[in-house]
Amino acid sequence: MEQLKKEYDHLLLCGRYISENEFDRKVDEFLLGKTEEEKEYIRQYMLEVFKKNADKIKSISDEIKVIQQLEGVEKYINLAQISESYFGKTKSWLYQRLHAYPVHGKPAQFTPEEKEKLSEALLSLSEKLKNVALKIA
Repeated sequence: MEQLKKEYDHLLLCGRYISENEFDRKVDEFLLGKTEEEKEYIRQYMLEVFKKNADKIKSISDEIKVIQQLEGVEKYINLAQISESYFGKTKSWLYQRLHAYPVHGKPAQFTPEEKEKLSEALLSLSEKLKNVALKIA
């Protein structure tokens, strides 16, 4: 059965470089002559692969939302200072997570706790700006 996984993985890899119709034809060829047990095994493996990919897409989508939410204010705040002061990390660390840059072969992302800390940092900065603005007025 492991051989079936390898064959299917190879088929998926090839599918990146061919048309949808050609891919469908290759899948039909791949399934031709397989027993019902093998077909069910492949179906289950396909679901597993699709779920894993869906989870990756959701994770990346969540990270895109963070950077999109910072759009428009990013140029007015010092992200390097936020990274150092609130996380004790480098600017690169923060940018890796904001832009989902690969780290150890996987897109970097914030943990839920880190997202909360970033939110708190931005709220703290907004409070400081508000206080300065009130003093000036």
